[in-house]
Amino acid sequence: MKVEREIQTSEFNTPTFKAILKHYPGLVWAKNLKLQYTFCNDRYLQLFSNNILDSIVGQTDYDLFDKDLAHKFSLQDLQVLEYATEVSVEETLYIDDEWCTFEIIRTPNKNEVGEVIGIIAYCRDITLIRRNEDTLHKLRKALEHSPTAVIIPNEKGRIEYVNKKFVELTGYAELELLGKNPRIIKIPGKNIVTGK
Repeated sequence: MKVEREIQTSEFNTPTFKAILKHYPGLVWAKNLKLQYTFCNDRYLQLFSNNILDSIVGQTDYDLFDKDLAHKFSLQDLQVLEYATEVSVEETLYIDDEWCTFEIIRTPNKNEVGEVIGIIAYCRDITLIRRNEDTLHKLRKALEHSPTAVIIPNEKGRIEYVNKKFVELTGYAELELLGKNPRIIKIPGKNIVTGK
């Protein structure tokens, strides 16, 4: 089979490359111009083809995924091939009984004379990053709307954050305070640092 010959003679068949991919926690795969798989790493096999490389080599996304998702992936692949440029997307997929968010980067695979011969793609699970960003957004919103004045210094004691209530109570503009030492804040009859 031509696809098998491609994988055996490709740069994916070197010991160094195999070792890197074996320990890479993300997914890596390659496709030819017909959008058939020519390679994937162990993690990809675990998730999508029961750990059997032969079950994926020569297949297309339509053989592995539902029609809508396969169509979406194929359009992204075709964009890489048509414009010979990298395409980066975020996809949320249901894997291992939970919704996961992945950053998927597809790039043209070129031969030694610069001709596009397929696609190389890799993705990393960014689920925790997105969840943390969501949590930080909620915390920031809670601080911003808190009825209590909040001031947050950095490790050097410089003001990094003040909320609206703090600005309202002190009369200082936020930009006047950021990066400054809290000792500059003067409120008649009150020491902002000691609270006395």
